[in-house]
Amino acid sequence: MNVGRRIMRGNLPIIIITLAILSVTVWIWVIYPIAYAFFHSFHAYDITRPWFIGEFIGLRNYIDVITSYYFLKSLAITALFIVICVPLTVFLALGLALLLNQEIRGAGIMQVMAILPWTIPLVVSGTMYKWMFDGNWGVANYILTKLGVITGYQPWLTMPWPTLIIVCTAWIWSQYPLPMILFLARLKLMPSDIYEASIIDGASTFSRFRYITLIWLRPILLLNLIYQTIIALATFDLIYVISGGGPFDFTSTISFFTYREAFQFFDWGRALALSFILFIIGLAVVYLYMRALPAVRYR
Repeated sequence: MNVGRRIMRGNLPIIIITLAILSVTVWIWVIYPIAYAFFHSFHAYDITRPWFIGEFIGLRNYIDVITSYYFLKSLAITALFIVICVPLTVFLALGLALLLNQEIRGAGIMQVMAILPWTIPLVVSGTMYKWMFDGNWGVANYILTKLGVITGYQPWLTMPWPTLIIVCTAWIWSQYPLPMILFLARLKLMPSDIYEASIIDGASTFSRFRYITLIWLRPILLLNLIYQTIIALATFDLIYVISGGGPFDFTSTISFFTYREAFQFFDWGRALALSFILFIIGLAVVYLYMRALPAVRYR
């Protein structure tokens, strides 16, 4: 105890300086921008005159966006996007992690190939998928025509549901590597004696997965669900590149309309109000996740 106190006293100036630097950094890059944005969400803020604070209008920005023509539809599209993308991404990542955790030949090469989508920027991924499903010369049309699935080239990106499915597919393909890595890292830490004891006791493969593997992975499962949901809520660039929010606003999420309010209509007050509504939705979803999947404490 005395040794620890002496070490603490000797390093006290370094600790104070480090904490001061971290506090200033958090204030400049996190707290101040959030406070600044929250303040302007109650004002008529015009991006064409950024030096002018604007008139204080209270909750008018929030009321305007909630009662706008697009809010309920974009909220439903956002929820649908999350319901489709997040579970499929997490389940795909879990399945690949379980596969790559096996002692099979070429597992290292497979791990590298599985991580590759994560290294590609979302704008590039979106452009690639847009080219693949182009109605005139897309490779998807060519393959489906050769297989006899369709009789002729289809303008996929002009049809609502096919466009949404294409956007979701592109998002899942670009997002699954990170949760896969986290699942795989957690699996590598699992004590082997637990599995060996279950095999001796005659537990089936499904029972071992349900009562051992899944429980062991629960903290990472919760983390992945929260992270992927937040990323899905904030997704804009992939939607912008592939569909531009269309057709008929069928892929226009709340984050996409936030962009429109800010950079097409130049109304940053309403854009900031949408951002904080999105923030509240994210907090509510995280709370539901944590109530549904409480973290397991290991002794």
